[in-house]
Amino acid sequence: MYYYKKYINILDKELDPEKFIEITQNEYNRNNNKRYRNYMKLNLCAGYSSLGKVEEAYQNLKDIDLSKKSLFREQDKILYYYNEALLLQELDRKEEAIVIYKEKILQLKEKFKTNKELEGINPLIEFLNGILFYENDNTKMIEILSESLKKLSNKRQILVIKNLLANYKVKVGEVEEAKELYEEVIENGNKLYVVEKAKEKLKKLVNNEN
Repeated sequence: MYYYKKYINILDKELDPEKFIEITQNEYNRNNNKRYRNYMKLNLCAGYSSLGKVEEAYQNLKDIDLSKKSLFREQDKILYYYNEALLLQELDRKEEAIVIYKEKILQLKEKFKTNKELEGINPLIEFLNGILFYENDNTKMIEILSESLKKLSNKRQILVIKNLLANYKVKVGEVEEAKELYEEVIENGNKLYVVEKAKEKLKKLVNNEN
């Protein structure tokens, strides 16, 4: 995963998707190695997703060559399919996302269950399972999101999930907890798209109180 992780701290710790996209695009343009370009496309997908540009994220993901000649590692395909299912869900193509989850992600998870390198994606798969099958069950989603937060260490992922958790807290009437979560996202999210989402939600809550 060296190729994928090369500049990922700009996105995951600095939380600056625009800077990350610029560097990644330059890397992609100056290198003709198929494997390297594949992983840069995976990075571009993550960058555009973090800006809330779902269509662009999906297009970059679909540009990845999954054929054997591409040298895209088999165990890394679980990350590819996770992103594909998540983006399809956001594009209101839920049925397609569910097929990928059942036919690709679960099979790869089982195949590489002893791979220590992939342990970090398990909480994300649990999160994906939640939004695909329990999206309208507020109590269940709060439980799933709260459990995911206990297992994640990635700052970007944590803030995205906290923003979603706040949305569900509002739905069940836990407004003060929701406000605290939104405030945390706003304070720590830098240039992530969820910052603007959290600001909108928090403003609405405050206006409703006044």
